[in-house]
Amino acid sequence: MTQEQPALFLLIKLINNYIAETDITAVSFRKKIDYFCSSSKNKIMALEITDATFEETVLKSDIPVVVDFWAAWCGPCRMVGPIIDEISKDYEGKAVVGKVDVDANQEFAAKYGVRNIPTVLIFKGGELVGRQVGVAPKATYAEAIDGLL
Repeated sequence: MTQEQPALFLLIKLINNYIAETDITAVSFRKKIDYFCSSSKNKIMALEITDATFEETVLKSDIPVVVDFWAAWCGPCRMVGPIIDEISKDYEGKAVVGKVDVDANQEFAAKYGVRNIPTVLIFKGGELVGRQVGVAPKATYAEAIDGLL
């Protein structure tokens, strides 16, 4: 038995118990799974940037870079997250769009004075050229990128 098999068996057991304990049928449950999977397929998400990858990804980039400093527990960050993901899709190939989890990666948050989250920093040629603290509409980020293209 491989290491993954016990987890798979547990997942199957949980699904079977869920179906048995609710009014949901296996067919409708399958439809919900199919819907979830199809809605997340090919979804472009912002790049995960860490302290280890920051310099190469952000500071050495030839194209503009948008970096969202966020944390999982931060309510406003969860509002900005989907906007950043949309920006990532809209500017694919034109700009690098990424996220830094400040709980796990504090080096560059400290270096750039990120004291409140969400904070979105804009870089061009390795230099900080823009900063947005707090929640802003998608147009704010798009205008900042458009000004650098």
